[in-house]
Amino acid sequence: MKKKLSKKKIAFLAGAVVVIGAVAVRMLNPGAESMELHRAIPLEVMDLMSTVDVTGTVASAEKELVYSTLGQPVMEIAVEVVDHVEKGQLLAKLDTAAIESDIKAQEAQIAATAQQKQLQLKKAKTDLYYAEWYREHNQDADILAAEQAVDEAERAVESAKYDVRSAEDNYDEARRANDRADSDIYSEYQLNQLRDAVSAAHLRLEGAEANLKAAKQRLNRAKWDSDAKLKELQDAVTSAETAADLTTEYIALEKLKDDLANCIINAPISGTVTAVYAQEGAEAKGLLFAIENTEDLIIETAIKELDVNAVKPGMPVQIKSDATGNEVFEGEVLSVDPASRKDANGETVTGSTAEYPAKVRVTSKNSGLKIGMNARVSIILEQRKQVMAVLYDSVTTDDEGNSIVYVARPQQDGSYIAQAVVVQPGLETDLYLEVSGELSPGDLILQNPETLHDGMVVNLAADMMGDASAAAVG
Repeated sequence: MKKKLSKKKIAFLAGAVVVIGAVAVRMLNPGAESMELHRAIPLEVMDLMSTVDVTGTVASAEKELVYSTLGQPVMEIAVEVVDHVEKGQLLAKLDTAAIESDIKAQEAQIAATAQQKQLQLKKAKTDLYYAEWYREHNQDADILAAEQAVDEAERAVESAKYDVRSAEDNYDEARRANDRADSDIYSEYQLNQLRDAVSAAHLRLEGAEANLKAAKQRLNRAKWDSDAKLKELQDAVTSAETAADLTTEYIALEKLKDDLANCIINAPISGTVTAVYAQEGAEAKGLLFAIENTEDLIIETAIKELDVNAVKPGMPVQIKSDATGNEVFEGEVLSVDPASRKDANGETVTGSTAEYPAKVRVTSKNSGLKIGMNARVSIILEQRKQVMAVLYDSVTTDDEGNSIVYVARPQQDGSYIAQAVVVQPGLETDLYLEVSGELSPGDLILQNPETLHDGMVVNLAADMMGDASAAAVG
């Protein structure tokens, strides 16, 4: 934790002067121990605190920056810096003429588009309805015509088959007749004609069967075309339904209405207006106002790496500032960041310069602290009320390792001797050390214990004689 080394150095230098003086006396006259002058400080009962001392800047615990994304001109500014505002209070008004015109145009466009799209959807649904009805009731004209052509082709095939059988029967009968008779009843010419008739009948049958196959293909095609038409009409209905959905247009309309509402700029929190960036007539795009709660203040500071593990949220603090003089304000640690500050590249700062951002809440009311002021903060790690304490340089150790202080005890002849008193050290601060043992408030604690030993006769410095006499009387 941070130590006020300058105070230690002052105490050390003051003691060093006495030590150097004593050493000089010894060098000039080794037997002149009684000529040394020793300083003694009366033992006090005091409040002790172990602290981490940091500096920081006063800020508001609750702060809102009021922005606008609209490009409308500012018509009216209703507040000034230092004005107190309540949440929802008017800050400014923007020109709404252009947005109102856009809303009317969008509403008219939606109405016209909706009517047109509904008519298109109605027609698409009607076309699909009739196409499905014709199909379900076998009234599709193309399919009916194709089915009729198939029926005619099938009859033509049956007729051609009958002609083939008849021609084959006639030819076979003529051959059998010639075989039964002694002489040819049918001439070779006649037989050839009958055989040609059979071939002609087969050709007609092949043609009829080819026509039937083609008719069936046309029927299948007609059915496929009908299915495709139904699918096309179904897709047309879906497309018309999609086109009739004006969600995008309504969203754009709602956006315009939101923009219209946002032309009235109200305070998002209660607090004090600490900055006004808006200007009447200028485009209201960007930062317009800053509102901060001047009654709820924090100190933004940083804890050094050496001290960060000792500081916890909730710890009490004492706050001072140059602007408020010696007055001390109360507060508490609000938070300590888990990571040290970042450098310009966003990288975590490590090493001896690592500092951890922290916030301290000011709990004193009417402190006089103002946002932006520099403040000194003492974070109280530990404290003791009304305990005996000595300058920590007054404590040394004996040969057995006990902590001791030397007390100047008055004698009957008016002289003083140094008495070693074993003490139990307690809380240590920047300057003082809590002690307990066979001591009483007012005991004269000798300084520079390295020059003393138990039972040694000591001469007190002149400025201590009054205190020594008072202590002896007490």
